[in-house]
Amino acid sequence: MSLAPQDVEAAALALSRTKRAELARRLIASLDDEDLITAAWKDEARQRVEGYRDGSVESVSAEDVMHEARERASS
Repeated sequence: MSLAPQDVEAAALALSRTKRAELARRLIASLDDEDLITAAWKDEARQRVEGYRDGSVESVSAEDVMHEARERASS
């Protein structure tokens, strides 16, 4: 049995504000494609490692990063 979208909407709008917010979060989360996101992050990590290995990406020491962060935070 399938409900018409307008019936689902009417039922959702009849919920309390808290329940509507919870439903909205769950619906939005259902739109995320975890496999797609995971694949994109794996590809990004692979590209970064390859760039580091072939020298096309310059590495920066953690010490330098922290030093620059402290300088920016104090400005």
